[in-house]
Amino acid sequence: MSHDYDPHDQIGQMRQAERDTALAKERETRLIADVKWLMQGPRGRRFLRALLDHTGAPHGDPFDENAVSMARNVGRQSVGRWIYQLILDHAQAEFPLLLKDDNDDRNAN
Repeated sequence: MSHDYDPHDQIGQMRQAERDTALAKERETRLIADVKWLMQGPRGRRFLRALLDHTGAPHGDPFDENAVSMARNVGRQSVGRWIYQLILDHAQAEFPLLLKDDNDDRNAN
């Protein structure tokens, strides 16, 4: 991002907005590809399951008597729900494998 911002340069602002939009789209495309890649193998699924467990998503209870702890729990759960939604939106076919792997790991111990 340039420090030569000119509030009167509308064409420059439009070009910058287009570059920002293209960059955001590219990042989203890479993120989706990464989630799909992670869900293809057992290691990736274990990692995502650990993240979901750590965040309490999607069914954890964020409530706590301490307001600061509750705010932290809500933020943590928000991240978990974002990850959960990415999985459901872009790797739904592999989601049952994630659950099966998790169930197998819990029963093995």
